Amino acid sequence: MDPKRVVRARPRRDFVHEPKRAQAPIFAVAVGVSTGGPKTLLDIFEQVDPDPETVYLIAQHMPPSFTPSLAERLDRYTPIPFCEAKNGQPLEGGRGYLAPGGWHMMVTDDLRIRLSKRPLDTPFKPSVDVLFSSVRDVFGERTVGILLTGIGSDGARGLLEIKEAGGITIAESEETAVVYGMPRAAKELGAAQVIAPSYDIPVEIEKALAKIKRRWGDERRASEEVV
Repeated sequence: MDPKRVVRARPRRDFVHEPKRAQAPIFAVAVGVSTGGPKTLLDIFEQVDPDPETVYLIAQHMPPSFTPSLAERLDRYTPIPFCEAKNGQPLEGGRGYLAPGGWHMMVTDDLRIRLSKRPLDTPFKPSVDVLFSSVRDVFGERTVGILLTGIGSDGARGLLEIKEAGGITIAESEETAVVYGMPRAAKELGAAQVIAPSYDIPVEIEKALAKIKRRWGDERRASEEVV
C-alpha cells in the first residue's frame, strides 16, 4: 500500500438526517461484503453523498445479533440514512438498507424489500449472490454492483449477472481487502469492470452512477424521439 494513502484512525462524524420527501428509486447500488466489512463499509459510505434517485443495499455476512448495531452505525456515521431492512418495507431513494443476519434480502418489482430463508442451500444468510441477482432482475442496467473484502466466492456470480445486464461492477483490490477472497473470485470470473482500493471506491461509485444516468437519459430521449 502507498504509505501516502494510509489514514490514521480518527473519530467519525455524527450525521443528523433530516426527514425528506420519499421518492421511489430509479437506480441501485448493491454491495456485498464479509470479513472486515463493518470498518470498510463505514470508510466508504462516510464519503458517499446520498443520491435521491438511488437506493443503497448491503448484504454483510454477519449473525442476527450484530446487524442491528451495524445498521445503527451506518446511519449515525454516514450521510446516508440507513436501517436494518424489514420485510415488505418500501424502497426509498437516497436511503440505505442492510440485510438482517439470518435472512436473504431481495427487492420486488414493486420496489419493496423481501426477506426470505430461501434458498436454503447457500453458505451464508444473507447471501450476496441472492441480493445481486434480485437487484439485477429489478434494476438491470441501472445497477452499480460492488464486491468487497471477504472469504470465499459469494457475490462473484451475482456480480457477473449485473455486468451482463449492463450494470457497472466494482471489486475491492487486494491492496486494501482484509481478506482477498470474494473480490478475487469476481476478478477471476471476469465479473469486475473496475478494481480499486477501498479508499477510491466512493469516487468510483459517483463515476459509475453518473455514467449510468447519462446512458439512461440518452436511451429515454432516443425512445421519445421514436414515439
